[in-house]
Amino acid sequence: MIISKLCGGLGNQMFQYAAGRALSTQSDMPLGLDVAYYSSQSVSDTPRSFELDLLKIRAQVIKNPQFTCVSPNHFLNRAVRQIYFARFKNFFEKRAFSYDPLFFEAAKCPVILTGYWQSYRYLQPIAQALTEEFKPKSAPSLANQNLFDELAREDYVSIHVRRSDYITNSHAAKFHGVCSLDYYRHAAKIIATKQKIQKALVFSDDPEWCQTNLRLPWDTQFIQHNQGKDALWDLQLMSKCKAHIIANSSFSWWGAWLAQEGTRTVVAPNQWTVAAHSDYADLLPPDWIRI
Repeated sequence: MIISKLCGGLGNQMFQYAAGRALSTQSDMPLGLDVAYYSSQSVSDTPRSFELDLLKIRAQVIKNPQFTCVSPNHFLNRAVRQIYFARFKNFFEKRAFSYDPLFFEAAKCPVILTGYWQSYRYLQPIAQALTEEFKPKSAPSLANQNLFDELAREDYVSIHVRRSDYITNSHAAKFHGVCSLDYYRHAAKIIATKQKIQKALVFSDDPEWCQTNLRLPWDTQFIQHNQGKDALWDLQLMSKCKAHIIANSSFSWWGAWLAQEGTRTVVAPNQWTVAAHSDYADLLPPDWIRI
């Protein structure tokens, strides 16, 4: 079995699932998802919940083997997990945002994947399968269906603005930072010169700030009705747009990636984190525009 340890929000979970799914496909071994993180998150982390089960994934969810009624930090639970996972080899991500050419060598034995695996290169072998598996199990609400119908008739640009914990959580703010208004202005100019689009959808965890500060050259709707776990529908709406201005966020990364290749224009921030990182070449597909 291939086991992928999950952590973080939906976008991170999708990267971790996709890497595990690619490895399990190559090795012809089943995929398991270790979701113990969501029962014992660090107080410094932005609170998250397991959301992949809302999508058409193909994996076994491993919560707490056998002792499911025992606290995840209880000594019995830790002991059982150590026994359960003893036969697995641990394969750790060596460097963030970078592709490890030895990754697919891990498929030679049962393995636990520990890392974020945020690179488009891990996804390439199973890209077509992922576009199906990352569709929701449920039907869209009337409001979302109306938007899907509109997106089928007209070309839209999707704009994602990530703020919330990137500002309020000191740990996240120190690592991630936020995309500036100048970034969005520059990106909008690039899209406007490349495609004749008249309308835009703005997705954000801070819509009031966006309405006050964003000045865009398109007729703009600010999407606010998908809250909580319904936010996965924002991801689906993004994927139906013809152009994308993404934030330094795995969530809008997936919204752009899931759009049909060859019919999309994507503008992404070249500097993905506050910390100096010399090369994000493996994170962003080569056809995306970096500014």
